[in-house]
Amino acid sequence: MEKTSLMLDNLTPEQVTHISIKSLEEKGRRIPLHSVHRWWSRRFSALYRGILSAYLLDRKETELFYEGFNNPQNFRIRAQNKTFFEPFCGGGTGISEAYLFGYDVYGVDVNPLATRIVGATLSLLRHSHELSDLETVSVDILDRTLRELKNFWIYKNKIISYIFVTKSKKVPSWITVYTQNKNKNYILRCPKCGNIFTIHTKKDVAMCPLCNYEFKVTHKPEFKIKRSSELPRANKKWKVWAVEVRNPDKNWKKEVVSPELDGDLYFWLHESAESLEGIVYEIETLLNQLDLTSLIEGQRLQREGIKSFSELYSWRQLITFKRFAELSKDLPNIYKLLFSIALSESAKSSSFATKWYSPIGEPVPAGAMKTYWIPTYTVETNPLAHVWGHLRPLARNSIASALRNQVKVITSFDIREHNNKKTIVQGDSELVPYPHTIDLAVVDPPYMDSVRSYTSLALVHYGPLFIFDNYADVSWRHIDTYNLAEIESNEIPRTRKEYENKLTKILSNINNHLNQRRGRVVVLYNRKSQEDWFPVINAIKNARFYPTLIFWTLGESPGGLARSKLKGLFCIVLRPHKVKKIRLTFTEPLETLSELKGISLSPNVETAAYEGLKATLQEVYPHIHLIEH
Repeated sequence: MEKTSLMLDNLTPEQVTHISIKSLEEKGRRIPLHSVHRWWSRRFSALYRGILSAYLLDRKETELFYEGFNNPQNFRIRAQNKTFFEPFCGGGTGISEAYLFGYDVYGVDVNPLATRIVGATLSLLRHSHELSDLETVSVDILDRTLRELKNFWIYKNKIISYIFVTKSKKVPSWITVYTQNKNKNYILRCPKCGNIFTIHTKKDVAMCPLCNYEFKVTHKPEFKIKRSSELPRANKKWKVWAVEVRNPDKNWKKEVVSPELDGDLYFWLHESAESLEGIVYEIETLLNQLDLTSLIEGQRLQREGIKSFSELYSWRQLITFKRFAELSKDLPNIYKLLFSIALSESAKSSSFATKWYSPIGEPVPAGAMKTYWIPTYTVETNPLAHVWGHLRPLARNSIASALRNQVKVITSFDIREHNNKKTIVQGDSELVPYPHTIDLAVVDPPYMDSVRSYTSLALVHYGPLFIFDNYADVSWRHIDTYNLAEIESNEIPRTRKEYENKLTKILSNINNHLNQRRGRVVVLYNRKSQEDWFPVINAIKNARFYPTLIFWTLGESPGGLARSKLKGLFCIVLRPHKVKKIRLTFTEPLETLSELKGISLSPNVETAAYEGLKATLQEVYPHIHLIEH
């Protein structure tokens, strides 16, 4: 075995543990650079910073390794003329981190939304000096759009943040909660008379101050609305039963109003719905050119009553998407790209595939659990909800939220003096051209069993993007030129043998272009069973690679909401030359994290995955010794 002093081949248990510790700082909220747009299974930036710096360092340069987590730009001279490659670049965490380090970057993804997100993020980094007025332009467009649509989003000089809607006639008694002056305020609706009122102590049972009716306090839709057929409409299927407004005269305090008891609100909602129904016909016709039913998740949504793309959004949201795009039409292309991504990002909450959760007083974004739901009741989020003249959002995941993150990026980095190259390709990573020489590649393939299709998970975002591209007169390819079903069919197969074959071809292509002297590949993966490990390890061997180091680190947020109990991730460092031993670093990082408070981590589950990996390695590479650290 050729001896190497490359730190990436020789990471110590302490260094590996540090990657997880730094990842914990991101577990609740990603840094602005990686919050430009949501992507599913987005890795922690600390993981990439550890890999990217370790590749550039000698094993003895320990202090510089730790420096890389805080100041990646200090590595730009070392990374110059080195190419970082990702065949499944997703939302671009790895690509953007490598670009910060100074690598030439080359990313591929089959999903057009993914490549647009990466392109926008890199544009923020590369052209920050051209975007000094991004905040001013953003506020101007948002203010103008909201002002022009005041008949739909402003009631009695108060900006609407959420409109509560139902399609089943049933609603909860607990509407929302908010904190004011460090005190909790619980907003309830009386199931008998429809009165909306506030209590300051959470109870299992409450009494209406208007009719003295006693009722159960619950966020579940257990109460039927009387005369629900007369409620105002949000579109043809959803009815409005409450509205949250923000009062500018009271420091934007939240107020929830009932159309059942407020005659002015009832009439205003009816009038706006009638005027919208005719206006949005053109938008609905355009949007329904996209075939919802061709996608895996689209077929499930259809069974739940969503028949077309336009039915995913309210009439108010559709007219908002259109007008925001029209007012962006005369902006430079880079602004159009950034604004399209901001609009798409707002669709996390601005769709009917959003779930309202009263105990936190916020919507849970569509696809948050890697599948879609159409709840019994939800909210119609106002994408334009913001404080006049500022990028201060008044609703979760509004356009202002996304644009504010973009502004934070351009004020945090300035790398215009560097000329590292960037190439982002939308297409099948097996078939697209590869860079001439690859120095470092990270391969993070979708798991076979956790996400059936990332194309499907992105479906709520295609609608706003499609509308923006058509009404903002963009110069790039419109989303409508893509066949979504074809994109989904080109994703890596989820059956084991086909998955192995596809991954083998991609890894073989990388090996054919890899710097054979110093090039490295890091495969990111984790599953519990041997049968799920075999396709990956077999593909590695079939592509003529050899693991030299495998280490465990934090892969997903260690909270209790995620569907999977596996929170760790194995990073498999590969060389194109034979090795006599494979170093495994697992026990120390796991033990350190397991001892920390506030982390939902199951050592038994992580250990089961580790044992499955070891057994697979011993069978696939029987002549290589496993050395555990």
